[in-house]
Parts: sequence; C-alpha cells; structure tokens
Amino acid sequence: MLNYLVRYWRLPFRRKLVLTEAFANTSLAWFMIKVVPYSRWRRWLGTPVSLAEVPSTNSEFKPIKDVRLRNVAWAHAVLSRRLGSHFTCLMLGFSARAMLRRRHYGSVLVLGVSRNEEGLNNALGAHAWVIHGDFDIAGGRTPQDYSAVAAFVDRGTATPMAVKP
Repeated sequence: MLNYLVRYWRLPFRRKLVLTEAFANTSLAWFMIKVVPYSRWRRWLGTPVSLAEVPSTNSEFKPIKDVRLRNVAWAHAVLSRRLGSHFTCLMLGFSARAMLRRRHYGSVLVLGVSRNEEGLNNALGAHAWVIHGDFDIAGGRTPQDYSAVAAFVDRGTATPMAVKP
C-alpha cells in the first residue's frame, strides 16, 4: 500500500490530476450503480445506436496519439489494474465517458456478452468498454472475447457550451 502512495506522489502533476479525476468519477459511478435505481441512471448510458454504426466493436484498436485521450485511457487502465475488484467495467466506462465529455470528445459505450462453455455450467459473462473512434479508452483490451449486443453513443460537444446571458 505504501509503495502505491510513493509511486503516486512521484507522478508528474498532470498525471496525478488525471488519476485523481478518474478515481473520483469512478467512485461516483460506483455510488450511482450500487445505490441509485436503474430507472434514474439509465439516461447516462447515452443514446442507443445500431451496432452497424459503431466503429471497430470487434477489431484491434489503434494506438492513441492524442495526449489527452492517452491520459484518460492510462488512468482507467491503472484503476482497473489496482482496484479492479472494487470497480466494474461499467463503472470505469461511466467514468471514462464523463472525462471524455469534459474534454469535448464523443464516445461509444459498448456492452457485450461472452458465453463460457467450459464444464457443466454455461455461464454468461458481460463486459462494457468505451471507444472513441478506433481507440480503446476503457475496458476494450479484450473485445474479441465478447460479442457486442448494445451500444450507446455520447457525442460530446465539439465546442464549449455557450453561456446564456
């Protein structure tokens, strides 16, 4: 535990900010999913779209060149690696989308299922991942193992919202 804190304090200031923002957003998503009824938070999924409109739901993702996108993806990879037992992929997806929306990027939240046919119990696994164009932002490291069943788009904002007088 102390090792993680030392590594956190050694991070550059911008990385600390991004990681702290990701942790705060994921904690809010945890609260929303665990405490608030689904009927109240389902609008945060976004606008449902056809899977045909979603780019690269079952293909390899390209490396991210944009520094802001790369930082968001890095922060969620760290959270998933260190706190994966506490936060689900859907919580990380909500957090990533909030961070992308704040940076005026659109995103697609993809929900997928996987059938585990090992042994006698045929378990159904579920996973969520967030993509921006052909870039994996959160949870998409293994989309080949899952079949996409639903996608929700958040277009972000191309420009900052105008302030009304």
